[in-house]
Amino acid sequence: MDKKTTLLGLGGAGCRILSEISRMPAISDLNFLAVDTDAASLAATGLPPECCIQAAKKWRNGAGCGADAVAGQRSVGNERQVIREALKDTGILLVCGGLGGGVGSGGLPVILSEADKLHITVFVLVSLPFSMEGYRRRKVADDGLRDLLPLANALITVPNDLLFATLPGETPLNEAFKLADKEMARTVLALSSVLRSENLFSADIAALDGVFKRRSALCSIGIGTAEISEESAEEKAMEKLLMSPLLGGVSELASADTVIFVLTGGSNLSLDCTRRMFQLASAQLPGDSGERQVILGTSVLPEYGETIQLTAIALHYQDNAAAAADELLSVLPVPAPAKPRSRNKFGRQEISGATQLDLPCIESKGIMEGTVPVSYNGEDLDVPAFKRRGLVIDPGR
Repeated sequence: MDKKTTLLGLGGAGCRILSEISRMPAISDLNFLAVDTDAASLAATGLPPECCIQAAKKWRNGAGCGADAVAGQRSVGNERQVIREALKDTGILLVCGGLGGGVGSGGLPVILSEADKLHITVFVLVSLPFSMEGYRRRKVADDGLRDLLPLANALITVPNDLLFATLPGETPLNEAFKLADKEMARTVLALSSVLRSENLFSADIAALDGVFKRRSALCSIGIGTAEISEESAEEKAMEKLLMSPLLGGVSELASADTVIFVLTGGSNLSLDCTRRMFQLASAQLPGDSGERQVILGTSVLPEYGETIQLTAIALHYQDNAAAAADELLSVLPVPAPAKPRSRNKFGRQEISGATQLDLPCIESKGIMEGTVPVSYNGEDLDVPAFKRRGLVIDPGR
């Protein structure tokens, strides 16, 4: 049996991206899978019930995880067997979602560990929290990236700040989020078309399998489209590719260990157009890097009609996953942690001329609530040990 290409949307962000992809052309041979605890989020994808996995249905009651990564991990961990069965015929898995808490952060390691057992080539595309969302959410995302890099064959990270940077400030908020989801959806679909198309040049699945299989890589991707009828269509497509927010600039191409260019067009894609497109692509790469591998591919898909699309994937291989994660995080904007606030004589915190009552942090004791506390070495033994020690419990392991 031929292996399938599966697009998996995880959590609220992943389900929104999957919903956008399902409305796009060239998806007939893709397998869709949505995983979330939120029943409304799954319903909004418009996918049939057999393509949706409602995690922890009995004890989450169809509600979300409230940005709690531990709850997200436990919820998705409960569905290991179901997920494994859904992925058993998958050869390439593209996972999209958002980090910063909830099902996305907590569930991704569970999904990837199951994919690893099935020897599936895995690509992960995740968005990162806005810098204005604060230090805590960003730290959860950073910790999640360190866990993901050893498990994925290629990892693409997209800061929300970068996705929204190209939009005018007066853009309505709902429209801005929809445009951001569309950009992520275009990227996932372009990546899937590269991986599943029967290319006319060397970028077939065997070549790509050798590039990605069991090699962790930081990955960036650019997409440029134009209509063949336009004047200088090839130059316009290349210009749009280099301006793609998910590429990170031409320097990403120049410094990559492997660069994949795939040109996709309709049935009237010509040899001259292909030659000019790849000449422009090669011109973006310095000629002094003898170690770089360049793979070219051309696909003809009738549904593209008069549209040509150039997709570039730049890979930076990582031998040391921890060092790679630190290198990745070092170039991303990180909000500063909250500073201690001064207190007045009433024990309240001063905040920009106003005051806020200094409330204690209360840890739930479960069934021991209301009993006489039992303490040892300054620790309240009625609080469960896994909470006191910050441990993550995954019931599926």
